[in-house]
Amino acid sequence: LLAQSFVFMEKELKKNITAAIESTAAKERLEREAAEEASRAKGGFLANMSHEIRTPINGMLGIMELLSHTHLDSRQKDFIVTLRESGKSLLSNINNILDYSKIEASKMELKIIQISLGNVLETSAAMIAEMAQNKGLELVCSPDLELFQSNYLGDPARVQQVITNLCSNSIKFTEWGYIEISAEIIAHDTHQCK
Repeated sequence: LLAQSFVFMEKELKKNITAAIESTAAKERLEREAAEEASRAKGGFLANMSHEIRTPINGMLGIMELLSHTHLDSRQKDFIVTLRESGKSLLSNINNILDYSKIEASKMELKIIQISLGNVLETSAAMIAEMAQNKGLELVCSPDLELFQSNYLGDPARVQQVITNLCSNSIKFTEWGYIEISAEIIAHDTHQCK
C-alpha cells in the first residue's frame, strides 16, 4: 500500500511539474507576443507622428530657402541661415526619435560622409548662440584652423547633436562668464584622428 502511494504521488508530482512547465512556457509565449505587439505599435506610432511633424518642418525649411533668395541685409541673411540650420537640426532630432526603434532592433546606421568639423562646430554654435545671449553668457567658438582645411569622415548630424547637447547643458549650468567651443587635432594617421 505504501509503495502504491509513492507511485501515485510520483505520477501526480510529474503531472503537476509538466503542467507547471507548460503553463510557464505558455505564459512566456504570451508575454513575448505582447512585447512584440507593443514594439510594433510603438514603431507605427513613431512613424506616423514623425510624418505629421516632418511635413510642416519641411514646409518651413522650403519657405526659408525661398526667403534667402530675396533682398535681405547681411544680418537678416544670418538669421535665415540660423533658422534653416535649426530647422534641419530639429528634423534630425525627429529622425533620431525614429532611430530609437532602429537602435532597439540593432539596425542603427551612421551616415559616414566627408565633413568639415570646423563648419559643424560653427553651425552648432550659431544654433545655440541666442540661448547663451539670453542668459547673459558669451559663446566663443574657436576650432583649430586645421579642422576647416581638411575634410574628415563622420556623421555630421550626430556630431552636431553631441556638440549642441553638450553646449546646451553648459549654458544651462553656467551662471556667468562664457562658454567656449574649441577643438583641435592632437594626433592623426591615415585612418583616424584624435
